[in-house]
Amino acid sequence: TWERVKAWQERTLSALFVVLFIDAVHIKVRRENGVATVALYVVYGITTQGQREIVALYPGQGAESATEWGRCLQDLKRRGLQDALIICSDGLSGLKPVIAEAFPLARIQRCVVHKIRNCFKLMDNKDSKEILRQLRSVYMAVNEPAARLALEDFDRHWDGKYKVITNMWEKDWTELMACMDLPESLRKITYTTNAIENLNREIRRVTKTKSAWVSDRALLIQLFLSLERSKKSWNKKVHNWANVRRDLIELFGERFSNHIDQ
Repeated sequence: TWERVKAWQERTLSALFVVLFIDAVHIKVRRENGVATVALYVVYGITTQGQREIVALYPGQGAESATEWGRCLQDLKRRGLQDALIICSDGLSGLKPVIAEAFPLARIQRCVVHKIRNCFKLMDNKDSKEILRQLRSVYMAVNEPAARLALEDFDRHWDGKYKVITNMWEKDWTELMACMDLPESLRKITYTTNAIENLNREIRRVTKTKSAWVSDRALLIQLFLSLERSKKSWNKKVHNWANVRRDLIELFGERFSNHIDQ
């Protein structure tokens, strides 16, 4: 089984991904000096054929850091990845320049999934459904001014009760709106959270089964087998891909069209 995992880890990657989502999950692994909490670096993407794919899983040396993300991204390049049109990440300090160094042409989008997840911790249960609907009207607005109005409406509706959530969005506004000028079909695949959340949920489900993993190898084998079994939840093709592809050609030209047949 380890041979299969190693072959998957070392497989040659496509030269271009339309979107890369980069995320980290913290887990306990046994190391030389005892049990350590380390970041598992997760790279999840959408191919030029509209297929969702787990690109890579990297057990780290410690807590999530931009430096380690730099090493992960360089390894993706070593394996053949040359470009990504859009990269979605969380707000980790120092991460943006690291991404820009590895993939200078990529649009860097602050991940809406992370932002919603952080907001969720601040909501009363009875208000959560309405807040999530209101925040969706922000990130799915037709343009940036409309998104700004939607956020103002949200703030006014709750009359200061959730000012902390409004402030969280305003603090990262520029990065959250990075893809706002894209056609709706492209914004949808950047913002849609279900597949990523399914993947994260499965990873957390597997990693919570033990107080600590005996090694990186044991962790990766179990993740590989579990994720293979749950493939249907995170491996779905993007809906209406032909429409998305037309928009990609119009927006990115040969940077995308040269890779359609890969």
